[in-house]
Amino acid sequence: MPGKTFYIKEVIPDTNKDNELEYDTHEERVQVFISDDGSDNLQCNVQTDSDGITFVNTSKVNYNGKLTVKKIVKDALEENNSFNFYVYLTSDSADLDKKTFNYILDGKSGTFTLNKAGTTDGKFRYRSQQAFKLSNNSVLEMSKLPIGAHYEVTEDDYKSEGYITTKTDNYQGDVSLEGTEVTFTNTRNQIIPTSADTMTHMSFWLIASASAIVLVWILKRKLKASKK
Repeated sequence: MPGKTFYIKEVIPDTNKDNELEYDTHEERVQVFISDDGSDNLQCNVQTDSDGITFVNTSKVNYNGKLTVKKIVKDALEENNSFNFYVYLTSDSADLDKKTFNYILDGKSGTFTLNKAGTTDGKFRYRSQQAFKLSNNSVLEMSKLPIGAHYEVTEDDYKSEGYITTKTDNYQGDVSLEGTEVTFTNTRNQIIPTSADTMTHMSFWLIASASAIVLVWILKRKLKASKK
């Protein structure tokens, strides 16, 4: 029996008024053939192109988002000490690791990329491939970020070097067109003497004082002996 040709096309729904998705508008050609195997059994054979009936819809992402990170260091032994920062992005997009993003750090511009870092609640999570090194009063301005993606700014742990880190509550949130400014502050921890330290110091001064008294007494004895 002669075959029948059908054309399949996806219908764009009315819910896409904001053009959040770019729909695949091509038509798929499908041929259907009906044949008799000679025993009064009809067989249906469907023919399509090599990839089958496939439609790929793409999420439209606005890459005009901005994010700024500021660094403050208090009571630092060296003003030029740098601290490592990473930026995480979580998005529906599966290809952010193939994108390039812009940044300006202390007036110097450059680009950075992301590495995949697993998934979170069915979304793709990424981390900046290289650490951003910020020192006191550094300003990191990132641009061309995907609007709507969830961001998180992290700093390496410097407790072992005596720093206590505080950060503004917006260290994580959603990337926006207006941009967000995040501030991290590192304060060198002033060590408070313990009771053991106090006792050690007291013992030292008591011994030193006693030694001084004995030394004075010996000198006085020698002076008296010499006068005789």
